[in-house]
Amino acid sequence: MCYNVATNFDGSKYMKKFVILLLLFMVSFTFVCRNMMADTKLTSITQAKDFSKTAKNRKQVFINTLVPIIDEIKGNIKSDKERVEEILKKEESLRTASDKELLEVNYAKYKVSSRTPQELLKKMVLPPTSLIIAQASVESGWGSSKLAQLANNLFGMTSLSKSDENSVKIGNMRYKKYAGIYESIEDYILTISRHNAYKSLRGGIRRGEDSVGLVKHLGSYSELGNKYSSYVAKVIQSNSLQKHDNENF
Repeated sequence: MCYNVATNFDGSKYMKKFVILLLLFMVSFTFVCRNMMADTKLTSITQAKDFSKTAKNRKQVFINTLVPIIDEIKGNIKSDKERVEEILKKEESLRTASDKELLEVNYAKYKVSSRTPQELLKKMVLPPTSLIIAQASVESGWGSSKLAQLANNLFGMTSLSKSDENSVKIGNMRYKKYAGIYESIEDYILTISRHNAYKSLRGGIRRGEDSVGLVKHLGSYSELGNKYSSYVAKVIQSNSLQKHDNENF
């Protein structure tokens, strides 16, 4: 028996299925692309208040936002440190006016009362990126705290100023207000670089201790003492933050 293939094959039926599948694919592809574009935009966040717009993947957005900022700040410190090291190689009588000016600027910045390049270099530390992210997440609730939202303050930095222009009052305390996330991170690094309370932490950084090892030097950062250090270490490990540590810094 011979069948007429043409009469048994309903081309219009299969074409409809094909069109439906194609439309479903296009809708799915558009959804994925929009999410990818949203994530890309979120990595350029400069104000902590914008973290509240990221209900999904908030932790990852927070990390993606901080990593390039931290790398830029640490890159600037590394560059300044290398210039100081070059000046240190010169005899004092051969140092130029710009050399001396650079040293004076950094003596003031890092509060080096001895005015010696050697002491300055000890204070120009580059904390591991994972440690910075972990402390920022702990202190700001991954950027969601009231202090972070109002003042871009990711590290709970207190202020002696009573001016509403550069500080904010929460409860009975006043805290520093920053122009953006960049300035908050920059001030955090500078604080642990020059404050006597973090001398032990600086020593650990210079010895090359990793972030989990460094948390034991954070006793002065919080009234919780060792409990605080243990919690910061847990955040580093549970979020695999050490993968963001750049060996160039």
